[in-house]
Amino acid sequence: MRKIIALLLLFVLCSYALRAAVFTVSSNADNGIGSLREALQMAAANGIAETDYIYFNITNLPALISIESPLILSSNLIIDATTLSGPGLGLSSAKVTMKTSISYISNITPIGFSGTNLKNLEIYGFYFSFFANGASRSSTPISLNNCENIIIGAPNKGNVYGNIDVNINMFKCNKIKVSNNWFAFNPERTELLGTAFGSMLRFYQCDNIVIGGDTKAEGNQCGYIYNGMLITGIDPSTQSAQQRGEICVIKNNVFGDELLKGGLSEPHNIQNFKRVELLNNFTSMSAGFSFKDISVTMLIQGNSFGVGALNAQGSYAHSLLNFDACNNVLIGGKDGAQANTLANNKYGGFGPGVYANNCGDILLQRNSIYCTAQSIVYKPENSKVELPVISITSYSNGTLIGTATPNAEIEVYTDGECMQCEAKAYAATTTADASGNWSITIPSDIGFTASASINNRTSKFLGLSFLAGNVIVKNTSCGLANGSIKGLKVQGATRIQWKDSKGNFVGNTEELINVKPDIYTFQAFLGTTCKTQTLSYQVKDGQPQLFTGIMSISPENCNQSDGGIKNLFISNQSDFTTKSLKWINEKGEVKGNSLTLSNVKSGKYTLQVLTSDDCSAIFGPFEILAKGVPSIDNDKVNVTKAGCGSANGSITNIIVSGVGKIKLVWKDGEGKIISRDSELTNVPGGKYYLEVSDEGTCGAAFYDFDIPILNAITISDQTADIQNASCMADDGYIKKLVITSSDANFNFKWINGSGALVGDKPELENLAAGKYTLIVSNGYCTANRTFNIIRQSPEAYPDFPFAVTPATCNLNNGAIKVNVSSYQGAVRFKWLNEAGAQIGDNNEILNLSEGNYQLYLQDENGCESFYNSYVIKKIIPLLIDAESANIMDDRCGMGVGSITNISIQGGIVPYQYVWRNADHEIISTKAELNNVKKGIYTLTITDNSNSVCSEQSLSFTISNLGEVISPPIVSPSLLCAEGDGMIRASAATSGVFNLYDKATNGNLLASNETGIFKLKISRSSTFFISLANGTCESERAAVPVIFSEKTIEIPSSISPNDDGINDIWQIKNINQYPKASVKVFNRNGNVVFTSEGYQKSFDGKMNGTALPAGVYFYVINLAPDCKQFSGSLTVLL
Repeated sequence: MRKIIALLLLFVLCSYALRAAVFTVSSNADNGIGSLREALQMAAANGIAETDYIYFNITNLPALISIESPLILSSNLIIDATTLSGPGLGLSSAKVTMKTSISYISNITPIGFSGTNLKNLEIYGFYFSFFANGASRSSTPISLNNCENIIIGAPNKGNVYGNIDVNINMFKCNKIKVSNNWFAFNPERTELLGTAFGSMLRFYQCDNIVIGGDTKAEGNQCGYIYNGMLITGIDPSTQSAQQRGEICVIKNNVFGDELLKGGLSEPHNIQNFKRVELLNNFTSMSAGFSFKDISVTMLIQGNSFGVGALNAQGSYAHSLLNFDACNNVLIGGKDGAQANTLANNKYGGFGPGVYANNCGDILLQRNSIYCTAQSIVYKPENSKVELPVISITSYSNGTLIGTATPNAEIEVYTDGECMQCEAKAYAATTTADASGNWSITIPSDIGFTASASINNRTSKFLGLSFLAGNVIVKNTSCGLANGSIKGLKVQGATRIQWKDSKGNFVGNTEELINVKPDIYTFQAFLGTTCKTQTLSYQVKDGQPQLFTGIMSISPENCNQSDGGIKNLFISNQSDFTTKSLKWINEKGEVKGNSLTLSNVKSGKYTLQVLTSDDCSAIFGPFEILAKGVPSIDNDKVNVTKAGCGSANGSITNIIVSGVGKIKLVWKDGEGKIISRDSELTNVPGGKYYLEVSDEGTCGAAFYDFDIPILNAITISDQTADIQNASCMADDGYIKKLVITSSDANFNFKWINGSGALVGDKPELENLAAGKYTLIVSNGYCTANRTFNIIRQSPEAYPDFPFAVTPATCNLNNGAIKVNVSSYQGAVRFKWLNEAGAQIGDNNEILNLSEGNYQLYLQDENGCESFYNSYVIKKIIPLLIDAESANIMDDRCGMGVGSITNISIQGGIVPYQYVWRNADHEIISTKAELNNVKKGIYTLTITDNSNSVCSEQSLSFTISNLGEVISPPIVSPSLLCAEGDGMIRASAATSGVFNLYDKATNGNLLASNETGIFKLKISRSSTFFISLANGTCESERAAVPVIFSEKTIEIPSSISPNDDGINDIWQIKNINQYPKASVKVFNRNGNVVFTSEGYQKSFDGKMNGTALPAGVYFYVINLAPDCKQFSGSLTVLL
């Protein structure tokens, strides 16, 4: 017995009460004495009643801790690596480096600090390095789940993160502050240390978040990381939004580093909050912010994008501000310090300065927005509210006059330097009157833009826009100044200018027509200096040009018809379209249809090139000589003209070279032999052929001669301007015929196909399709020429893709868009409504009411034809029929309420359903709501029309029938071994306790009014207890029954003086052990108290008589298989 007493006394001396403690890390080791892991384990063992601290006193420097497995955190804990003596690492305040020893290619994802279900945690002064994994790409030095009151970093206590997949990862955490951290840097700030697929932060379903703080010192700084912050209410396992947080504040941070030239590649994504504040942040060489589902308010003020914290030249931003399904957004403010700067968004794919889709009120005030990728300051699409409008009606010498939504506030901005109309600097404000008219005076030498705001909504900004995708450049033809540039569409311009290559002004409309070959530049202006970029177009000379520099002419050998011409090239083939190509001999016969002429007889050949616009170019004649046959000296032949109608013409001085005896045969134009003499005399004018033969082996040679007619008339159309009749009018003509004669005193008569006289001038206009003969006389001779005018056929257009948008919301907002971007030719549009009135001339018409619409197309020749008819349908606005709903109230707070059978009318199916509770949390996405408690529930239905009335909401109230009973109060039951187990429950109100084996349905195991249940238990399991009163029953509370030794808490003293304080010996958790045996001994080892199950607490008495004050000893056996507890108990009086 004395040995037992001695052991009990030793136990008393060694015991101490749990209290706050400081645990010091003195080793770089992963585990063991003095390690950080040991300190964390000791802090966890010390309990969570008070805050514990982990400080550092590592003498083996540098302080580098390499870990193989996660470091488990506990609540009420401050880990401060800045307590290590000596300077910080590099330029930072971090002093201890932590890295993982797990390989990058391992299938294990390295984790640094890890915590679940914690409260009150602070981490300071670490340099987290190389937490990266090639497989998962989700390694992180800090991973927290379901935690609260978290602080990561503070001024002079910041952390540094280098080569990290995810710098900080949190799930379902609340009250978070991340301050004064450096992300993706080395401590010396000489390198950017981000991973290719890394993320700055990933916070899922977290709330009450502050990134940065109220002072610059609290701000975080971020270098190169691929992804920005992801702060969202989405569940990562389902990718569906599960909660909407209260607030997220991002303040005084710097994203991107100008000196090291790097930043975030992808934007920050902030989603699913009621309120968001983005204040006084700098973003340079980085992506911007994307916001989604911000339901109550947003405040965006004092931020700078694209100019950097140092305002250095060469800064930029990948993107600026994007909003999706956001409400009540204020961007900027009337105080100058509240304005944002959004600039130098240099990448075209990232859009305008501010982009909004499916949003409510957005107000922009006094911001500076310039040099954006698209020449658009603010681009709202699918707005849930009607936006204000603004337009300019006139501008002259600085006086700007326009219209806007009545009573709207007009803000005017001066333009920037990026060749587009930008809101770089706020200039002035005015207000539209009740009729919407407004005017303002601004400097006359500036460019400008303006916006209109009313009811916390801002319009699109005035600006220039142009569409150049359908531009058609037509080159000149026939040597005329008939080139054109058409298809350019301009909106918002106060002035348009075209200039030629010498800077001469040549046009002021969208289309430039009737110009000669040259390079022409286009610009549109809004004001004096606000202008579009300069567009250049070249109108080329469409007259074919033949290159003969390497031309080769092969003679005809021995009458073999093997002569030819090759190596000719059209040097400007790309400037026109060839309609036909012909080689014509001296008889007018076509002998070839390509640039290479082959297998022809000797003679002179002319090349005729005809373009698609019927302009002809004549080249030649080119002579192919005869080889091996007799020849004549053409240069010495004398041709004497014949009189008109007289046979007095001649061809003389024929000098022939050949072999042996020479024979000559003359034939007329019809091929009749008329002479065999050496000369031809006394013949009328006309065509004559000479056949010369000798005694050689190659046969005869053939020559053509023309005897002109004195005063004869020739009519040439080689350079004529002949136009066929268009498909819509009798507008053909014949002009610029070349009529020549030695006597040019001409008389003209035009005869049509019916023989009727239709003109007496050399040119004929306003022609229908048909044949027209020109008869020309001069008193001596007469000549005639017949021309055929045809009517042009309409262009056969392909089936263009089109989109028809119905009229919705009882508005005239239908639209039809025909996509002709793949069509190569020029095309003009004419839209007619049912009344036959023209309502549009573009490929898209807007603001349409229900009805039929006809589209006519016109080709580049002005030929118009009916193309198609389109129908705009009217979509009835979406309507929720509240009367149709079947509402089933909840019963006894059991969550059995429902709302079903809701009738939906109008809109376009399919519908999307979202049910929200009174806290705006999404609780269902089905058409019906089931298994809910008393409350107000709002159904939001969205149809597929994508219109301003495509969303409707209606609230329903579910009441509660019967008494609402709160679940009973329970606690886990801990057993050391199989056998009888006790399950206890209590409640504030009386009733019947029901014991079940499942959370819902299941078997009723027992019922009583005490809440105490005794069961045979053979394994760990969970039971469920409810409280019933009449027909109402509470929800079931879970009672885990666990086979584990939970430490009992044994007081070391009592004072049974009946003062109500510490009168009895209360052993905490003893009730969890129904077989516990408790015995108390005096100094002599006599039993003074014994209890099985400790149903009655020891009160310092034995058989009702108070025991003397002094030290007593106890032995407690919890169960046969549980360890024994012994110690001393002091009784004080």
